[in-house]
Amino acid sequence: TMSSLIRTKQGQFTLEQTFTLEDIENGKYELISIEKALSEIETITIDEELYNKVKNGSIIPKEFNNDYANLLYNNKIVAIYKTYDKDNTLAKPFKMFIN
Repeated sequence: TMSSLIRTKQGQFTLEQTFTLEDIENGKYELISIEKALSEIETITIDEELYNKVKNGSIIPKEFNNDYANLLYNNKIVAIYKTYDKDNTLAKPFKMFIN
């Protein structure tokens, strides 16, 4: 039977990039940006007109190839959108990062 399990990689992140609880307690850690954390997801840049729709949670035309995409506005990820279930030519909000 298995008595222990150590995850050595999650997505693009490896065990070597992690910090121990002791490191964190001693302030010896580095937070990664949301852009780096989500870098394996397709990213599309949106203009101000589309941003105004996105910040209100609108369903928008799907302009990405995968099921999910980061939406980038002013060099910041403002949302993750996913393919709309009822019409695969559209996308709907999955996660918003707008203050």
